[in-house]
Amino acid sequence: MTEPSPLSEFLSSVLDRTVTVSGLTRVEGGWSRQLHRCVLEDGTVLALRGEVNSSVLDTDIGREFAILSALGPVPVPRPTIFGFEPTGEVLGHRFMAMEWVDGLAVNLWRVEASKKFGPDALTGIARSWTRDIVALHQADAELFRAAGIDVDLDADRYVSSEVAFWTDRVRRSDHHPGPLVEEACEWLERTSPLPSVDTSIVHGDLRLGNMVIEGDRVRAFLDWEMAGLGDWRADIGYSLMPYHAGKLLAPIRPSWNQLLEPRQFLEEYSGSSGREMTDNDLEFFIVLACTKMIGILCTGIDAFQAGRSRDPRLPWMSIAVPGLVDDICTILDGGLPW
Repeated sequence: MTEPSPLSEFLSSVLDRTVTVSGLTRVEGGWSRQLHRCVLEDGTVLALRGEVNSSVLDTDIGREFAILSALGPVPVPRPTIFGFEPTGEVLGHRFMAMEWVDGLAVNLWRVEASKKFGPDALTGIARSWTRDIVALHQADAELFRAAGIDVDLDADRYVSSEVAFWTDRVRRSDHHPGPLVEEACEWLERTSPLPSVDTSIVHGDLRLGNMVIEGDRVRAFLDWEMAGLGDWRADIGYSLMPYHAGKLLAPIRPSWNQLLEPRQFLEEYSGSSGREMTDNDLEFFIVLACTKMIGILCTGIDAFQAGRSRDPRLPWMSIAVPGLVDDICTILDGGLPW
């Protein structure tokens, strides 16, 4: 009788039944995690989300597992989590075993949302996603604190820590993006948004590309590695970056992830949540988001140039930096362009 593989043994333990792995395939994509599609002999399909060497983000997958586990009753669609392999001995890296969610994802830098999902689906997707974002931001922050996540963090401390972290990350880049980005860092350090009265659960990487879509609704939020307790306005500003609507170098029509006009999205969010953002706060959080993205991209560029990673996609990240700098300068010079 053939001995079960270490992976089959691990999955049997977390699924609480004896299973055998019949197929394991690395899935394209992922900058800071790797994903395998795992098929069991009984036809069950799992997603194995694991670490990569020299990621563009130095985030702890153990924390990500704790976050997904702590979300518990929050009515936000996400994959069911089955277990965490903490030793790295089964696949050569630590990973989470979770439900495989069927549906479509979209890379807005490659294809327009209307061509991927169909123009009639966009309104439904926007409505579904907005409802889910509101549900996430209105969830009880104590769910995370009870699980030991961000116990000493509130909305205001989150904002100051984000500014400190991402400005430092940009400044420490081996391939610094230039003096205009340093101006943005200094502006963030001397500018403060209005204090927030709400400490919320935030996703941290809120964009359409991190959603699985089926028909005209969002089936799952993915990529929770930057989630935590914070200021809900940071998620909104991040999702409104032109970069996340598909901008690289050439200007594009302003939109919220190609689903709604920015003001229309803000009205939809406000109407559902009762929360509003001033234009000054929108400017702050969009500039912070652009600086954060530049820091992420520079980390990837540095990793490739130093030989820590041979991922051929990493040097191409430099293409996106000028467009993000342009968006920052547009706001610093004249405010919101819409």
